Amino acid sequence: MKKIINTLLLDKIIRLDLIVSTILLFGTLLFVIISYRKLPPYLPLFNQMPWGDERLGQRIEVFIPLLLAAAICMGNTILSYYLYQKMPLVSRMLSIASFIISLFTAIFLLRISMLVL
Repeated sequence: MKKIINTLLLDKIIRLDLIVSTILLFGTLLFVIISYRKLPPYLPLFNQMPWGDERLGQRIEVFIPLLLAAAICMGNTILSYYLYQKMPLVSRMLSIASFIISLFTAIFLLRISMLVL
């Protein structure tokens, strides 16, 4: 994994996106951990469901979007490494997509936390 990161850090765009994505994910994780005890037992996590109890998720489910975003970012980073030599533009697009996913996840979790606190 260290070889993958070192190879990708040579590109300025990928380096900036990886650093900012990592900071966003860890910052969001830290915020959720700090505010976890203050959260109510049920949170409105599933906004596409019909109005009512289907929209609510348990407090522990607040980590699901964060875990999915981290998995997607790791997958995009590994895929970027394998595609970088042949298609550097696609690698940059994947790193930008990782940044956007981590940004939207941070916004989603911060807004839900601020809504219920």
